[in-house]
Amino acid sequence: MGIETFVNQYVNLYNPNKKKENFGDENSKTEDKSNLIFILWILLIIYAVYLSWKCNGKKLELIHLLFALMCAPVYILYQLASNGLSC
Repeated sequence: MGIETFVNQYVNLYNPNKKKENFGDENSKTEDKSNLIFILWILLIIYAVYLSWKCNGKKLELIHLLFALMCAPVYILYQLASNGLSC
């Protein structure tokens, strides 16, 4: 196996513009799962930003906003642990 073959296989494997082969229902199930996970992440991020606004006196602080955007599940756990449901 030459270096050119390896490079070609690597490029073909990770090329986002490459047309994917249709394997039937398995491919559509994977796309459905990935769409569901994407929607759940967006909802977590929205809830984390809402908590950062609500728990900081209804104003956005940059550090809390960035933490909520980058680490939404961790930020939600942090706010629930530090303020509970009362903020």
